[in-house]
Amino acid sequence: MRKTTQAAICLLLVSLLAPLSGFTDDRGFYPITPRLNDGQKWRIGYCEGGPYLDYRKNLVETVRALMAHGWIEKGDIPSFDDDSDTRRLWAWLASNGRSRFLHFVQDAYWSSDWDEAVLRARNKSEMLKRLKTGNDLDLMIAMGTWAGQDLANSYHQVAVVVAAAANPIEAGIIKSVEDSGHEHVLASVDPGRYLRQLRLFHDIIGFKRLGVVYDGSASGRVYANLLDVEEVARERGFTIVECQARDQGNDEAEAAEALSACWQQLAPRIDALWITVHRGENPRFMPESLAPLFKHRVATWTRRGSDQVRRGVLMSISRRDLRGLGDFYAQAIAKVFNGARPGDLDQVYKEPLKIAINLETAARIGYTPPRAILAVADEIFREIESGPMSH
Repeated sequence: MRKTTQAAICLLLVSLLAPLSGFTDDRGFYPITPRLNDGQKWRIGYCEGGPYLDYRKNLVETVRALMAHGWIEKGDIPSFDDDSDTRRLWAWLASNGRSRFLHFVQDAYWSSDWDEAVLRARNKSEMLKRLKTGNDLDLMIAMGTWAGQDLANSYHQVAVVVAAAANPIEAGIIKSVEDSGHEHVLASVDPGRYLRQLRLFHDIIGFKRLGVVYDGSASGRVYANLLDVEEVARERGFTIVECQARDQGNDEAEAAEALSACWQQLAPRIDALWITVHRGENPRFMPESLAPLFKHRVATWTRRGSDQVRRGVLMSISRRDLRGLGDFYAQAIAKVFNGARPGDLDQVYKEPLKIAINLETAARIGYTPPRAILAVADEIFREIESGPMSH
């Protein structure tokens, strides 16, 4: 593992501070003030590909932002034993979420439980039929790639806000950064987000062999950002070492077992690992699953943020919370209910690039972070957290 040079540190600082430019704001001004729909509450539904920790976090922060803007009465949002459970959260919103303006429709919740062959197809058919003929929903929150793919189409005209999709353009959810392709669809997008992270990781570590684990399906390749990995590999001249681990049609524990087997297989063959989106990567399975990577001194970067760094991954972008992203979704919903077409709203949300690093992990793999890296780090974990996760 190389020492980070001064030039690489400069590249790091540039990549952290470079502004995003060239994209327009909303096409028109739309307020976010709470209002009724001709004297009635606005009716909201929800769908997801399956239980996933980030989906619940995104939904919680969106609800909190709606509270802050006055659409829902302020109050505590309950936590549940399963930190990826949105079904119980949705049921709570439907029955206990006090609002003069919004109705979270109890039976307008769909989760495919990561069953693509049967449940996803059935849910898609049921949702599209209801959205086209039911006239009882005003907006759908489509959480994640599967949900966005299933609802971003011309079979209905109900407003759709796509949240937490891995790469909505590559996944075919939206046409481009500037144009969703459908007047009733909006999806948050951060152009070049993962390219920036990959380049940053390489600037810091200078790896020669990068491991990537992914489900072999089309969506699995999107979740792993393989096109971005391949582009940066061509630029920087490193080798990609792949391993496939099933992520769909199995439960989370089975996904974790498959992922752990891949990490064990890759560890002696790589000097760095790009950790993407896979259900087996839930922080509660760490740090045990990271053990072979520690043993072989593999530097790790996760695109999922601080929770995994706290549990033993070396580095990531710091995500203390998702308040900014939740506010982005809440404002989009508010603007739609104030007359905006989703397709007229700005889709760009650029996540702040700040580093999270785990110093115990660095010591285990024999990496000494330069002072310049520590100076820009927003979160520094001095030890690896183990044991049950707190909620």
